[in-house]
Amino acid sequence: MHGSRGNGDRGRSHAREHRRLRAGGAAIDRHHVGNDPHAAVDRRRRRPVQRAVSCRRRRGGRRRRAGRRVGARRGRRGRRSAGIGVPAEAGMKAPAAVSGRVVRVKLLHSSETCLCVPLPSEAIDLEDGAAVIVPTRHGSEIGRVLGPVRDETELRGAELFEVIRQADAEDLDGYERNREFADDLLRSCRRRLEGFSLAMKLVAAHLVFGGGKLILYFTSEKRIDFRRLIGELSDEIGLRIELQQIGMRDETRIVGGAGVCGRVLCCNGVTDRRPRVTVRMAREQGLSLDTRRISGQCGRLLCCLSYEYEFYQEVRRSVPTEGKSVYYQGDRFRVIELNALTGRARIGGADGVVLGVDFGDFRFDEANRRWEVSPV
Repeated sequence: MHGSRGNGDRGRSHAREHRRLRAGGAAIDRHHVGNDPHAAVDRRRRRPVQRAVSCRRRRGGRRRRAGRRVGARRGRRGRRSAGIGVPAEAGMKAPAAVSGRVVRVKLLHSSETCLCVPLPSEAIDLEDGAAVIVPTRHGSEIGRVLGPVRDETELRGAELFEVIRQADAEDLDGYERNREFADDLLRSCRRRLEGFSLAMKLVAAHLVFGGGKLILYFTSEKRIDFRRLIGELSDEIGLRIELQQIGMRDETRIVGGAGVCGRVLCCNGVTDRRPRVTVRMAREQGLSLDTRRISGQCGRLLCCLSYEYEFYQEVRRSVPTEGKSVYYQGDRFRVIELNALTGRARIGGADGVVLGVDFGDFRFDEANRRWEVSPV
């Protein structure tokens, strides 16, 4: 089979060999090849490097052409939006080039946030609650300043955008009119959707700042061919329409509401940065593991489970874990319960005695390698 390979297969094999040898120079050693004691050979395959080098010369043109194709694709990706969808030409700045305070701005229509800096030539008020105009991939949008970014680690690898200008009363009035008009259009689109057999749910509508385009947010468990729907809706409404599919968490963030705590949903009123939440966080905080009780309106685990998780971890490092053996006045007890909020623990003995102790009463005996409770 090896002898039946064509010249193309051998050429590709030699090219791969050459790239591998260039990437890992440690795999090349000096051995005698024929009468040349200085020829470089791969130790594992004992193949002279000259064959791969000559192959590189033969295939150099094709490799350069492939590089141009890859570069073109990379260029298109570079112009695509990231995060909230702000294109690179909209004023993105590298964190190293920032000379001034960085603030977090929340878009009014979607509750998404972005990191922004003022234009050097503009005197823009970036105080908390100030309304500003920021660039997005759909055009300029209105947002409100949430506050400055105090943690510099958030700026590492982050995209920063320059605030276009400060929003005035006319801008805010126009946004309210657009919002009311978009709500009317959403109801009309929902009625029109009933005539189509599409498994989709229209969640919200947004008329971009300045008008001209309507964005319809929808959820669906599968891909939807909505080209005919867009055509009929555009003819009826007279606006350019864009349908954007979102997930359940995005739906909750855009629509908003109140959580089980009675306060505004975290993703809508606190931050849109989704923390990593696991069932282990609920277990270590002593909460119920019933998914119905620790899940939010989006059907996912509550975001707030991660807010105090680091505090619980820090507290538990200084005390024995639940089920661990501790010794009190020579008797052996076992930790039954830990309450990080009150700073107290319950320990039980073999005879059924249950004691309550403070976290400060625990100490680790290095000599005996065991936890002990100081006498009360």
